[in-house]
Amino acid sequence: MSRLQILIAGGGLGGLAMAVMLERLPEHKKVDYLILERSTFLNPIGSAISLHASVIPLLKQLGIWSEIEKASKPMSHFSIKREDGSDLGTVDFAYGQLDYSFYGMVLARPDLHEILLSHVPPEKILTGKRIVSTTQDDFGVSCHCADSTIYHGDILIGADGAYSAVRQSLYKDLRAHGNLPRQDFSPIKLDQVVVVGITSPLNPLEYPMLKEDVCQFRIVLGGRDRAYTMWMVPLTDNRVAWSIGGRSDALNGSSFWSESQEEATTSFGLKAHQNSRFPDWGEAESESIEEICDYMRTKPNPFGYGTYGDLIDRTPKHLISRVMFEEKGFRTWYGGRTVLIGDACHKSVPFGGQGKPLSRMVILNTARRSGLGERYN
Repeated sequence: MSRLQILIAGGGLGGLAMAVMLERLPEHKKVDYLILERSTFLNPIGSAISLHASVIPLLKQLGIWSEIEKASKPMSHFSIKREDGSDLGTVDFAYGQLDYSFYGMVLARPDLHEILLSHVPPEKILTGKRIVSTTQDDFGVSCHCADSTIYHGDILIGADGAYSAVRQSLYKDLRAHGNLPRQDFSPIKLDQVVVVGITSPLNPLEYPMLKEDVCQFRIVLGGRDRAYTMWMVPLTDNRVAWSIGGRSDALNGSSFWSESQEEATTSFGLKAHQNSRFPDWGEAESESIEEICDYMRTKPNPFGYGTYGDLIDRTPKHLISRVMFEEKGFRTWYGGRTVLIGDACHKSVPFGGQGKPLSRMVILNTARRSGLGERYN
């Protein structure tokens, strides 16, 4: 009997993590899989990424924990200030060490991407494969790419980001049959415009936070003329990851805070700034990265590390990027032989579950829905 054929759309963190999970399946449960990546080469963007302590047992099970631990720093809490340097409070993450015997970890996003990529055989990744549509029936699922190639499989995993082509094709089919909730019709909201970067190695005498064995995120909530957030966190090799950005819809009367931030602030006894109106960071979509950085560079860092410009100037240009953060909760994350993970459905599935690979749970459930349970059981 032939093996189950899995197609994975997207070679980002979610797609690669799923591939590593498939690689670790026991021999009698092995499946064949192929990653279809739209870019012509894999070039991860972003700065830092944090991993919750609860996923560390899974990382150990996948055999990649030692590499991630070496590239990471344990994280204990968020320290939050206003622009004038006054304290807003802290968010404690040290409970991870008590509840799971591990702190949460923070590392450079490109470093995590490189670690995952190193555990996926190169022949299982095809680049330059932009998916334009998908089709599925009782016999399988197919991905139709812009270069006129077509790939067939038993199950399709859409890990192709917030503007997922897999999701668009799935939703089009579900809507045509009246099976798509109204919530999923609404467009994605661009909530944040953010510039991120990773510095070159810095002098720990200038940035004493680099000496911390258990580090913290430093976060600034500021701006009267234009509301912004800024955070920075120390990485391994004496580097600092940083981010500067703000709400893209502030002009519409919303405050700097999102509802979840307001709730979090209230729970920590902090006072959110309500009913504030600020110029629209969405205007930055037409600005260059340099213009955004120039706007912020002279602002003093409330944590005492010079100005924001000091961090920007010590960051190689190829490690600075602009990122749009979307807000959208999709109710529908599977249909037929197709399942969505990560930003494709905003369910954050690159890692998850305590000690059990998600690949088996997702694939097994999808296989059963598709009538393939006898082949993968």
